[in-house]
Amino acid sequence: MSLQHDTATSRKNAVSLRAGGFTFAMRQMFAPLIHQVSEGHHARKIAQARRATEREIATLPANLRRDLGLTDTAVIERERS
Repeated sequence: MSLQHDTATSRKNAVSLRAGGFTFAMRQMFAPLIHQVSEGHHARKIAQARRATEREIATLPANLRRDLGLTDTAVIERERS
């Protein structure tokens, strides 16, 4: 009886290890896709922030924009640097 119990326990552990390996394999397989989606989300957030900044700059008086050195391309060029 004791032997059967020990065998059942080792089978359960083996199944757990296989499931863990499967989970790891799935994560590895989908990691590039998740990374790509995350990069796309990050790029959209940057684009939204850039558009909002450009809208704010557009509302400033021309002389203030000139004094601050904020031309239409200045913000974009600083972002790329």
